[in-house]
Amino acid sequence: MCFSVFLSIATAVGWWNLSGPFVERPTADMVHYLALADGDALADVPAPFRYRPWTPWLAARVPAPPANWFDAERPAERQRAHFRFAVVNVAGLALAAAGLALLTLRFLESRNAALFAGLIFLTSYQPLTKGTLPMAEAWSYAFLAWALWLLVERKHLALGIVFLLGLSCKETILLVLPAAVLLESSPAQRWRQFAALIPAALLYLAWRLILFPPAEPLYGVASTREWLHDLFVTGERLPGNAARALLAFHLFWIPAVSAWWTRRKGSGALIRWAWLVPPILLLPFFLALVPGRVWFFAFPFVIPLAVAGLRDWCGGPARSP
Repeated sequence: MCFSVFLSIATAVGWWNLSGPFVERPTADMVHYLALADGDALADVPAPFRYRPWTPWLAARVPAPPANWFDAERPAERQRAHFRFAVVNVAGLALAAAGLALLTLRFLESRNAALFAGLIFLTSYQPLTKGTLPMAEAWSYAFLAWALWLLVERKHLALGIVFLLGLSCKETILLVLPAAVLLESSPAQRWRQFAALIPAALLYLAWRLILFPPAEPLYGVASTREWLHDLFVTGERLPGNAARALLAFHLFWIPAVSAWWTRRKGSGALIRWAWLVPPILLLPFFLALVPGRVWFFAFPFVIPLAVAGLRDWCGGPARSP
């Protein structure tokens, strides 16, 4: 039933995004994903987009809908391409919400908390405004949430498969590696987790560095310096980036910090994983990335903590996730 709720909300988001401005004016990122879906060779697509074929591959297999489904005043081919991505990404968002719900259920032992976590995810700024557009975010959220749940449940074979597929979607799935280090206190168990992850990571590195190496470094010191200058010195990028960053989790930052502060001396998995949030917050400033989009990848850690904090404020049972 929870998955049906998540799928319904994600479908509404997808249909709403089909009427947005990006259909006629796709961003540079979207152009590359659309090119992959159209069948362009990986070597012809610039890095890092060539390493993210999963979502375009799925979108290319969605049947074309009837022409009367679209607005006659807008380019039909572009609407059709966006529709295919929307169908695929609706499924990705629903699966991401379901994976987050399972993770929250594991930590907080409450179905209501799990459902609420999924609803917070789907109504957050990034999924709501960008989740079903021609990009890789929706499925990258799904792979990350499910990989972390499998990590906690120690389902090693399934973890290795999900991790490998996640690497073909977006490299953000690599967050699972430090999460595995923080999760396990036993060296033996830690090595079992890494035994499921390392083969996929090596295949990914071979694909990225040997088969399709980038023509030039993706993240250079000069581009980062220029980005930081525009952000903090001239202020050209500051207003928009600041707004999107603050909207990453709306006001749920507050109960999340409250829950962490209350439990900071605990040893639960979620409290240990909370130490991944500061590096995620700093990462955009080193790689010249959009802060709000990167920050939201902390959702498997921030949203369950936010739900725990809200439950504390409402006088719910005290548990240390």
